[in-house]
Amino acid sequence: MAGAAREPWAQLANDAGYYDQSHMTAEFREVMHVTPGACIRRAFPTVPC
Repeated sequence: MAGAAREPWAQLANDAGYYDQSHMTAEFREVMHVTPGACIRRAFPTVPC
């Protein structure tokens, strides 16, 4: 995530060993429940109490 501001997403995915950007995004979303871009913007979903 640290390189997201200066590297293209596709390059970050490749550097992390993913086949392509969509595979990285899909796995990230599965684990974090938001996209990488939303995570960087700190746009997390709200959970009602």
